[in-house]
Formats: sequence, structure tokens, C-alpha cells
Amino acid sequence: MSQKSYFRASAKWLAAGVGVAAAVYGAYVGITWYRYGDAAPPGPEEQDPLLDRFMPSYDVAERHHVRIAAPSAVTLATAREVDLQGSPVVRGIIKAREVILGAAGDERPRPRGLLAEVQSLGWGVLAEVPEREVVVGAVTKPWEANVTFRALPPDEFAAFSEPGYVKIAWTLRA
Repeated sequence: MSQKSYFRASAKWLAAGVGVAAAVYGAYVGITWYRYGDAAPPGPEEQDPLLDRFMPSYDVAERHHVRIAAPSAVTLATAREVDLQGSPVVRGIIKAREVILGAAGDERPRPRGLLAEVQSLGWGVLAEVPEREVVVGAVTKPWEANVTFRALPPDEFAAFSEPGYVKIAWTLRA
């Protein structure tokens, strides 16, 4: 096989791979768009009354849980201290978002640990049950290149409905 035919064959396979990736991504976007605003209600293990105080209704919900054989206090403390910047996958996602949206890179030093880091980005703690759960929230415009998270006082968060913003709330619970 000549170098020219090898290059053509490689280019065809690369184009096919890019086409398949684009089709899979397009299907994912289509399904997500179709399901937007139709979040499934939480199952018995997923109900969270503390989080529901701040976000009683929602358009999108992601729920993840894992069973860990450790005391709840240790589990929550460990989750609070996870170093997201230590993960090449997380750093890659952040960098890809910067490149795609044309954002200015944020080179400011951030504290280590999940909770400390998100608070330095502008998230606020809405509620906490010591050694069991912490609820975090912010309002933002996530479609902007240089996204800014803004914490609200807990008593204002649930009622917030300013046009052009979204509310995001999440919890760590053990």
C-alpha cells in the first residue's frame, strides 16, 4: 500500500469516526432536549426533603448514589474534601468548555476540596445537617463563556425567579 493510499484510507476512517461521534452526540442532545422540563420524580431512596426546601420543582434532575461501608460522618467528610482538579477528566471537561465557548482561562489559585472550591467559585451553602448532608446552590447563566455563580441567602433561594438566570442546587448526603 502506497503512502498516498494509506493516507486516504486513514482519512476516510477518521471522517467516519467523526461522523459516528457527531451522530451519537446529536442523538444525546435530541433526547436531552426532548426530556427537558419533564424530570422524573425521585424514588423512595432519592427523596431529599432538605434539598426540596430550596428546589421544590425543577426542570432537570440528576441523581447519583453509591453505597459505602463507612460511617456517615467519615463518608461526608471525604466527599467534601474530594479534589476535583486532581482528576484529568474534570480538568479536560473544564478546558474543553473554555475552548468551545471561548472563555478566558481562570488561573486564580483555588482551595482544595470540593466544598471549599465551589464556594470560592461563588456557590453558597443553603443548609447543612452536621455529618449527614450539605445543600449547595447558586444562580447563574451557564451558557455564558465566563460563567459567574452567585450565592443567595437561603431564605431567598427558593423564591428566586429572575428572568435570564437558572438556579442550581445540589447536595452531598451520607
